Amino acid sequence: DAAVSVQADEGVLILAKEQLNYVINDDCVTENGTVYAVKGEYPPHVSGHGAENWVKVETSTPITINVVGNVKYLRIRADSGSNVTVNNNGFKWEDISTPWDIEENAALTVNGGEYRGSSGGFASGRGKLVINGGTFIINEEGEHIDYVIHGGPDAEIEIHGGTFQLKTNDSGRGWGYAAIDIECRGTLKIDETVEPVLIESDSTTNPTIFANGHLVLNGGTIKSENNTAIEVQPHRWTYNPDDGHAEINGGTIEGGQYGIKMTPRESGSSG
Repeated sequence: DAAVSVQADEGVLILAKEQLNYVINDDCVTENGTVYAVKGEYPPHVSGHGAENWVKVETSTPITINVVGNVKYLRIRADSGSNVTVNNNGFKWEDISTPWDIEENAALTVNGGEYRGSSGGFASGRGKLVINGGTFIINEEGEHIDYVIHGGPDAEIEIHGGTFQLKTNDSGRGWGYAAIDIECRGTLKIDETVEPVLIESDSTTNPTIFANGHLVLNGGTIKSENNTAIEVQPHRWTYNPDDGHAEINGGTIEGGQYGIKMTPRESGSSG
């Protein structure tokens, strides 16, 4: 069974051991830091696994979510203005799809844990995601490839440790398609300040990292068994001077065909 606790400052609240459907807003945080949670309806724009297990944070008070058991179908949504930390304490999130929904101007920090899924990815949104270690594996069973970590337009992703693996089973190209991708106006920074970083994919058609935005590699190992380790390409329909840039200051890059591939903006684009 999974148990989840939420804390602000020194206050701690155990939410549940089974079904989790909670909203944490400004009214849920008392002056002494104790956190309460109210029953809430599942965010209507998200469907699929996890529809009956979620925690939605709507307060600017920093919130820490401690997972103290193995989890299935749990999602955490950080609404605009929220700051959420997830501590996984070495337990597993199993058979999951997009467990973190990070809205614009929100921040989510993940400290460790083991995440495994067969479709979808482990992050989505336009906010800031910080990963301080853990294991993140997508083992594709469907007809298309999804990402492991995805950053939408304007997103900020910082990886300071962890293992990220996309096992495609040669299933073809689909939405996301890279182990890690960052869209236009977004930034992806990778280093090993917390623990070693390994990012790898076995895709025969797609890169391990795909960057429409700005990639900064300061450390870690990026591997592609059969294709390109890093592909950088400005977005077709938008123009930003920082898009389509790669800054390599360290790390190891191993490509089946190419280590780094710089692809020009597609024809028909503006800017």
